[in-house]
Amino acid sequence: MTLTSERCYRHRPDIVKKRHETPFDLSLDHLSSVDSASIEHIWSLFAASPQKQRQLVLQGILTLCCMPQLSFIHESLQPLLRIDFVMVLPRHVSLQIFSYLDAISLCRVAQVSRSWSTLASDKQLWQGLCEQHIGKLCPRCGWGLSRTTSLRNSRRLPLLVPPTKKRKTSRTVSPFSNPPSTFHDPHPSSWKTLYRDRMLIEKNWRQHRYLELPITPLSPLQPDDTLTENGVICMASCHHLGVCMIGYHDRTVHILDLTYSSSTSSSPAAPQPHQILTMPATMTSLQFDESKLVVGHADHAITLWDWHQGIMIRRLVGHHGPITSLCHEKNLLATGASQTIRVWDFSTGQSFLLHGHQQPVRTLAVLPSSFLGLDHDVLAHSDPFSASLLAPPPAAKDPVIVSAGDDDGCIRVWKGSTCVRLLSGHQAAVEKILVVHPSTLLLDSPDFPPVQERHPPASNPGPPRVLLLSCSADHTLRLWDLTTGQCLRTMFGHMDHITCMASDGLRVVTGSKDCSLRVWSLATGQCLYSRQLDHAVNDVALSWTGLLLSINDTAHFWNYAHSTMAP
Repeated sequence: MTLTSERCYRHRPDIVKKRHETPFDLSLDHLSSVDSASIEHIWSLFAASPQKQRQLVLQGILTLCCMPQLSFIHESLQPLLRIDFVMVLPRHVSLQIFSYLDAISLCRVAQVSRSWSTLASDKQLWQGLCEQHIGKLCPRCGWGLSRTTSLRNSRRLPLLVPPTKKRKTSRTVSPFSNPPSTFHDPHPSSWKTLYRDRMLIEKNWRQHRYLELPITPLSPLQPDDTLTENGVICMASCHHLGVCMIGYHDRTVHILDLTYSSSTSSSPAAPQPHQILTMPATMTSLQFDESKLVVGHADHAITLWDWHQGIMIRRLVGHHGPITSLCHEKNLLATGASQTIRVWDFSTGQSFLLHGHQQPVRTLAVLPSSFLGLDHDVLAHSDPFSASLLAPPPAAKDPVIVSAGDDDGCIRVWKGSTCVRLLSGHQAAVEKILVVHPSTLLLDSPDFPPVQERHPPASNPGPPRVLLLSCSADHTLRLWDLTTGQCLRTMFGHMDHITCMASDGLRVVTGSKDCSLRVWSLATGQCLYSRQLDHAVNDVALSWTGLLLSINDTAHFWNYAHSTMAP
């Protein structure tokens, strides 16, 4: 065989074994020895001929062929001319071609052959699809992953396991250390599985399909005869962990793994607490992350916990009233009590007070100074009220605190110990504020309000655009641009006080005293879903698997991750 035939796609030894072609019947047994020798001689001459002579021989054969022979050639050429580029091209080139396909097309091409199925299931392709949907709405499929979702290097989202026995150690436990071994990733999971699970959840969100599971608290560890019922005081969830915590009147915090209740079993059960922490005093608010739990108490104190081990790390005292609100971000903790705010900096071990509120501080938010361009010169020329409060100017590394609670409906923005901006627009007290970090695609949406430039754009890019959501007793929900202080949108729909809200960067869930719960689109401001309930909604929290809400002092979990949904 010549060099040309050795390089031919059809005759490469590595491809001949993988190619699925129906071979021709080339048996010469039924022919005479003379005819067999003649035909074999013709084949050998054709195989040894160069490319030009082969074409000349074929042209002569086609000229001599009759219609039946031409029809036979036409039918035989169709399957022979099909080239599987996956077998011919290098793997990285085939992956680049497959990367232009969407999820549905990848699932279809996986049914072509085993080689195509292996390539279409490559983790790099599905990792790219997952990353394309983080914090944005895909124009093709119309869904997205919230920005707070942590894909954790293609590992299954962590599960809670019961804590081990406490071991004595001389090492000081830091509230900001890495999570201990009780919080682990049990098994690796493919990006394709992750994409499938999130697509199912988003589909259920769009179709308003969920399983409503009531959460019944277990018997308190230390029964109190004065308690008539064990109702919910506060709740919080860590979105990307799929873990929630519920504080009850019996001074216990129940830690639940919401991913456990999101299995595909035919009869899912309500999530049960994997761990119960007993607090030293009555709780008023709580917040947690991967490593620590911060709890505000009615006895004017704040406690920090390693919730994996169930150990109280530190007790902070500095207020003269019950803790009404708290928020922490990395090494910063802001707590509100009465009309004052105290900011705790654990990196320096110092704290300072913020004065200015006339009513108790209802809600707080903490931002690192890098998120906002709240410099002295900009504010002095943009906001007359802020300019009057800028003596002395705040330091460049001071944290940014956002607070609300006064009956005038104003939201205060602090940099360091100085109030640098007032956001006015609500006609009644603000019940809760929430910082949202939108994606570029969301901000560039034609339905999203554009930013109003206060100054000509500089050569260097400004700080990232940070949005603030606020709900108020005036029945409205407002969206603010913290960078400029502009109110971007006002959302109407509730008929009474909006008591709570939660957001994942794509949608906003609000609860009200009008006994209704509403789901809003952050991009358009439209109400996507509304449900009338029997009682007022006291609190809501979002997890990647569903929605947690408190109704009439009872916790409920709306599971959007189950595969068998009832409308």
